[in-house]
Amino acid sequence: MGGLRPPKNSYFHSGVVRRSRMTVSREQTHDDRVVVRRSRMNGWSEDRMRHRHAGKLLGRSYEHRKALYRNLMIALIEHRKITTTMAKARAVQPEVERLITIAREDTPHSRRMALSKLASKDAMRKLFTFAPQEYGSRNGGYTRITRIGPRRGDGAEMAVIELV
Repeated sequence: MGGLRPPKNSYFHSGVVRRSRMTVSREQTHDDRVVVRRSRMNGWSEDRMRHRHAGKLLGRSYEHRKALYRNLMIALIEHRKITTTMAKARAVQPEVERLITIAREDTPHSRRMALSKLASKDAMRKLFTFAPQEYGSRNGGYTRITRIGPRRGDGAEMAVIELV
């Protein structure tokens, strides 16, 4: 018979399905396994689920996302309350919580760790002035996210993230 023939009622019965800027194809590997591959603008990749890939990507590269988190953390420490999108607020909340947990004890090592995350000496100093007094006896839950509705223009869900 030769070749690979999916059943007629299969979604991929034609072998190749074309969608907008994405091609899905079936291939047979050297060990007779069938692999579904998808091609996008950045080349071929196996169609896999994101198991054990924690965190939000936010449609940015690693460096851009890291800079975004750093800037949001600095703004939150300096102003104690910022308005941003819900996705960004939920993504930066665990980072801020970890940073405040580090700042609860004021040691040179914890200052270095905080400075490596913040890259702003002013924000680091401000964090270590209020964090040990206000959050010394509190076990987590240092921030609060409040929804404020959609943004005019693109309808993105907006939120206020603030230090409690």
